[in-house]
Amino acid sequence: MQDFGIGIPDHKKKNVFTKFYRVEESSVQFQGLGIGLYICAEIIKQHQGTYGVESTLGEGTTFYFTLPTS
Repeated sequence: MQDFGIGIPDHKKKNVFTKFYRVEESSVQFQGLGIGLYICAEIIKQHQGTYGVESTLGEGTTFYFTLPTS
């Protein structure tokens, strides 16, 4: 998934998959509970997959994941 929003600062990227975590810069503009990415990460982990985030401030964010085929 990719967006072209405000981006996530480097020092906060490691926390975005934590339960109830919300990046402060976005919490004023966007609603949410901070559990969506956590739930996705847990499902991916249960299937022995990997996940991550790439982001540039002012340019946007890409979330990615892989799942094994067998």
